[in-house]
Amino acid sequence: MQVLKFGGTSVGTAESLEIVLNIILEKNKTDRTTVIVSALGGVTNQLEAAFNNAVSGGTGWQVEIEKLRRRHTGMITAFGSQKEQARLNSYLDQMVFQLIQTLAGVRLLKEGSREVRDRVLSRGEYLSTELIAAALRSRGQASVALDPAELIRTDDQYGNATVDEAETGLRVRAVLNEFPSSTIAVIGGFIGATIENSTTTLGRGGSDYSAALIAAGLSAKRLEI
Repeated sequence: MQVLKFGGTSVGTAESLEIVLNIILEKNKTDRTTVIVSALGGVTNQLEAAFNNAVSGGTGWQVEIEKLRRRHTGMITAFGSQKEQARLNSYLDQMVFQLIQTLAGVRLLKEGSREVRDRVLSRGEYLSTELIAAALRSRGQASVALDPAELIRTDDQYGNATVDEAETGLRVRAVLNEFPSSTIAVIGGFIGATIENSTTTLGRGGSDYSAALIAAGLSAKRLEI
């Protein structure tokens, strides 16, 4: 087992994502591969700006969410087969709808908890994992996007959660071992969940930590960041 982690810059443009896909496919020829990814470059900052704008009672968050939609739509068109595009666009619509509902509520109250902030900031990783798993499938490689909230168990210190490493290791092994060795699992970094299944984040830059937790849980031969 090897774990490969790619940050936001690595998946920031169509050109860089093409390189990432080629690296994954080449590495997978020699060892079973699990991939950890960040949101597309700049997306987490964009979501944070949208959240802060909504808290202040502004309307600029709507512009940020529309930019996010257009950017992901472009990547879906570039990397998904026709079948995958339909599914991904439906998933994108669902995520955008959830963001609009959440941020409209935040704007109305002019208040947003750290729990809500974590939920908003996590959406970028959910979108990138679905995109990359679909892009791999479009190239004939079996791949599945996994929900990190089902793997990484944390406390409720939203924004900088502490991980229960023992429980996380158990969950990682239980979930990943369900899949054939030929299937590449793609998992978003930076995200966990409490015992009540409330989404948490591990702090900015937490994707490297996520990758290390996954690699340790799988007793991977190596982790490449």
